[in-house]
Amino acid sequence: MGEYFSEWIVKRKTPQKVKTIEVLLVAVCVLSLLLLVIPYIGVLAVALIIFLTYLYFKNNDVEWEYSLVEKSMYIDKIMKKSKRKRMGEYDLTKLEVMAPEESYYIKEYDRRNLKSLDFSSMIPGNKKYVMVIMNNNELLKLIIEPNDRMLKELRDIVPRQLHIE
Repeated sequence: MGEYFSEWIVKRKTPQKVKTIEVLLVAVCVLSLLLLVIPYIGVLAVALIIFLTYLYFKNNDVEWEYSLVEKSMYIDKIMKKSKRKRMGEYDLTKLEVMAPEESYYIKEYDRRNLKSLDFSSMIPGNKKYVMVIMNNNELLKLIIEPNDRMLKELRDIVPRQLHIE
């Protein structure tokens, strides 16, 4: 059969709501500098506001990394290009179907109340694929954006479940 390994990183688009909140937080940080006239408490309040703003910015710069290793897919969340968090490990032998988002293969699963996890860039027009997979005795709907190499390897691993239109 052969060994399979591929990786792909997808940068998530920052939603407009988050951008608006970021602008407001910067404005609050600038206005909080007026608190510096209050000894001790003012300095502490400004430091706390700036720290919380930093945390908010840090957690909103997100990339998804898909790693295909043999018959497993790992999805990691990379925040601010410095911190990595494993979002899931999925056994491809338990894959029910994988097809483009608009495919009729996926439509029958839309009627079910499946837990949906979106690991895509959120950019309209990008080709998104939906994986319906059994994980921890729960049927999940994963939305991803694999590249051509990953799709080719997935076709070799799970040819009957993968539908490329």
